[in-house]
Amino acid sequence: MDRSEIKRIAIWGLGLEGRSVFERRFKLFPNLEACDFIDENTDQSLPAWAEGCEVHQPVFLQESAIDLLIRSAGVSPYKAAIQAYLKAGGEVTSIPNLWFDLNPGVKAVCVTGTKGKSTVSKLIWHLLNRLGVETEIGGNIGTPMLALPNGKAWYVLEMSSYQAADFTGKPAMACLLNLGEDHVSWHGSVSQYHQDKVNLIKQADKGFVHHSLYCHSALSNEILVDADVIEDDAAGFELKEAGVFFKGELIDLSQLSLKGAHNHSNLLFAMRVVSDVLESSSSDVCPRDASEWSALLRGFEPLPYRLEEIGVVKGRLCVCDPLSTNASSTIASLETYKGKSLVLILGGLDRSQDLSGLEAYLKANQSNIKIIGLPDTGWKIVDHVAHSNKAAKVDSIEAAVQRAFEYEGVEVVLFSPASASRFSYENFKTRGSAFNEACFREEGK
Repeated sequence: MDRSEIKRIAIWGLGLEGRSVFERRFKLFPNLEACDFIDENTDQSLPAWAEGCEVHQPVFLQESAIDLLIRSAGVSPYKAAIQAYLKAGGEVTSIPNLWFDLNPGVKAVCVTGTKGKSTVSKLIWHLLNRLGVETEIGGNIGTPMLALPNGKAWYVLEMSSYQAADFTGKPAMACLLNLGEDHVSWHGSVSQYHQDKVNLIKQADKGFVHHSLYCHSALSNEILVDADVIEDDAAGFELKEAGVFFKGELIDLSQLSLKGAHNHSNLLFAMRVVSDVLESSSSDVCPRDASEWSALLRGFEPLPYRLEEIGVVKGRLCVCDPLSTNASSTIASLETYKGKSLVLILGGLDRSQDLSGLEAYLKANQSNIKIIGLPDTGWKIVDHVAHSNKAAKVDSIEAAVQRAFEYEGVEVVLFSPASASRFSYENFKTRGSAFNEACFREEGK
């Protein structure tokens, strides 16, 4: 794609990514003459930053001479309108592809996986900056790529499957943490979801995959040969029940608010990648022992809304975890509080995901876990695993919290939905805030 030849573009998506393209459209396309927006909901009002533009139905792509369609991450390239546009000779790109095209030779670590990618991305970013390597973080976490500042030594980019699907950039490193099941309706099938994740590794100069993926059907032998397989006991690091060790010494994590064994695995992965970044930069600042790693980790702030312990209310620890939007993530959260008497509040948008593994876990641990289901998926799970009086259906998070506080002998109230936000809640933040506020209201009763 020669960006200087682009005269007319269409942007599909009116969120942060769409805005980042619109505000930099003349920098990206110096000879641009026209910019249109595509959205299936043409009745909505355009945001103030897009004032004066027009929004069109997807059929507009077939009716107009668009040189390039730029899709936001939430817009599937498998949509019929986009496939028809491509078949007719149209060109489609994404924000990550534009950013890499705009920044040739940039040093970037891209991180993806069904769960843990935000935590690992933030850990890599934190550690590199503490080591004096000027690093910026963005992508699916925080700042859209096109809005990132220039001139940093390294960039850490969290990449969702949406962003990885048609990715053509060339990052220095890419990480694949795990492969579960998510976003099936967007990708069309579980197999396609896995292949779209794996595409990120294919593009990188160097790939890292967790050892648990070694026999995964979505990973070809060619990828495994080229990628570094992150083991639980390699390069001086070792993962044990007691925690993470380096050169035989336990890394002190007492000041680190990362809950659960799954986060120990995330931490080991992040430290391995950081070590490789330093080695590739011929840096001499790599930590030499466990105490140096411990010192570097101090001050790390975990993600809000991910296993966030908001406080103890009426003797119950309230845990806000709306970033757990798939079954495997919610299971990891439940494992963090295993053995405690717990109320799990879950449910959200039905994306045809397989929840059988979570249902089996809940059945196996029914003596300790009470379930409160929200529409849509929570109601289905309640129907499948309901036992005696330990499962209930409610219509809202507020009602769920009220019900949770009616149970006796509960130690933990965990909101971990295992599903994306349903229409009544705009996103994970509004869901999380609703849970937090409902818990604090219980304190005042």
